[in-house]
Amino acid sequence: MAKQTKGSVQVFPEVVSVFRSDTTDTARWTVSSGSTNRGDAWTDFQAHSIKVPRGNTELGKVIRGHELVHARISPNTESQLEYTVKELGIQADVLMSAEEVRVNAVAKLIGYDTDLLTDGSEKQSGINAAKDGSLEAHNSSILFGSALIGTKTFNTFLAGLKSGGKPEWATELRELQKLVKKILRNQSVKNLGSTDPSYRYDKLTVGFGYTIEIAKLIQKQIHVPQSQSGEGSGASGVKVPVGMGADSFAPLIFDETVKRDVQVKGALHRRKTARATGKRVLYPSRVLTDPSKRVFGQKQRATGGIVIIDCSGSMELDADDLDTLLDYAPSSLVVAYSHRPGSSGKPNAWILAERGKRVKEIPTVFNVGNGVDGPVLEYAIAKRKGKETIVWVCDGQVTSGGTDRPTENLTAVCGEIVDKHGILMTPSFSQAVKVLSNPNSAKGKVYGRVGYYLANKKPSKYRRV
Repeated sequence: MAKQTKGSVQVFPEVVSVFRSDTTDTARWTVSSGSTNRGDAWTDFQAHSIKVPRGNTELGKVIRGHELVHARISPNTESQLEYTVKELGIQADVLMSAEEVRVNAVAKLIGYDTDLLTDGSEKQSGINAAKDGSLEAHNSSILFGSALIGTKTFNTFLAGLKSGGKPEWATELRELQKLVKKILRNQSVKNLGSTDPSYRYDKLTVGFGYTIEIAKLIQKQIHVPQSQSGEGSGASGVKVPVGMGADSFAPLIFDETVKRDVQVKGALHRRKTARATGKRVLYPSRVLTDPSKRVFGQKQRATGGIVIIDCSGSMELDADDLDTLLDYAPSSLVVAYSHRPGSSGKPNAWILAERGKRVKEIPTVFNVGNGVDGPVLEYAIAKRKGKETIVWVCDGQVTSGGTDRPTENLTAVCGEIVDKHGILMTPSFSQAVKVLSNPNSAKGKVYGRVGYYLANKKPSKYRRV
């Protein structure tokens, strides 16, 4: 609710938020003044604050209405958003764009002229993104353009994409708009703005369920990097097919909610080792005790390595083993993966340790299938430093993202990557610890379908166990 007074408009978010059926919160809101420029208005449920333009203009009125609709119908707790990102696998930025669509739809239905929501920069934004032409620019265009669906500026932005040389991006958004409009068609304010508990999505509201459906459509248009897309060869130099078919790996999606906020002991400081030559005498007593007279000190960085862990239903991950591995290789990169068969957009990879930082506790959200074996091996190669040891903890079976079934093609893809890049296969995490404790003399053994492929292709090099 907004009220006109001399000089400025007074805004009362409490008046609209009190009608929500999903909360009994009666806290007062803080209102600050913003401009009509895009991005200078927002609603913060956690801080109970809202920023809107106070001027008595038509554009200012629509922007205030938009933010008050947020206060009335948008998710108002962190747990709702965490559930959406973690359990439903929808990216947070995709979710934000989808919610803008729903909020604008509700605002329009209650009488606000959402075609006024422009600051004149939309066409130039489209031109700039198109001229950039990068994968990141494409994804940003999808996110920004989809948030404009239902407003006049949607067409303005698409005109910018065409002028900048990317008419195909404009076509993507146009097709997306058609699908979104089908979801919103003939929906009432009562349905779109409902804050009653959802009958379909746990912990969410009926109205936000429409946002979820829109977000699923948007996320399908977000492109993954080439090394994950199957369009040619990525970091491995081997073509890795990615999709949701029976003979493709699923796209690799990292769980961004996993926090690595614990410092690994020994990862930052340099270690000193005794040498027979050098510039600084650190161990003078070795003149008498060491036959090699290693009195000089040489600094040596903490050791690392990359460990990729198959955490499907057939494999296990022990927290004690992670502790042991990081004792030997505190600067290592440790990634776990497993994919839920047929799922789309759901996280299927978790970084447990990254160059000196680790998780406090191992997540318990792993899935039941493999599904992303090829993409995760490519990720490891892309992150490799020099000739760093890569260990793949697995059972030698690789499967598709759509069916979680093995195929000869996918087995061959992973076999070629293992062979070409000298990846060491181990059947358990404890064996990976032994490899990294003495990487110079470590030898991998092959097994499972991948092992069978390698043993038949190069019997003199690989011995299957």
